[in-house]
Amino acid sequence: MKLHHASNHAIQLAEWCKDQGLIMGLDFEWAVMQSDEILSFKFMNKGEKYSTMFALKFGSGNGT
Repeated sequence: MKLHHASNHAIQLAEWCKDQGLIMGLDFEWAVMQSDEILSFKFMNKGEKYSTMFALKFGSGNGT
C-alpha cells in the first residue's frame, strides 16, 4: 500500500469512528507508520468498546 493510499484509508476509517460518536484525540487516534506504510489505530476512553467492532469490520485477517 502506498503511503498516500494508507493515509486516505486511515481518514476513511477515522470518519467511521466519528460517525459512531467517537472524538479523535479523546476516544481514538491514528497514525501511518511511514517506514512500513502501516496504519495504527488506538482506542481509549469510551472508544475502547468500539475496538472489537472496528477490528471485525475493517480487519483483513492477513496482517496488512
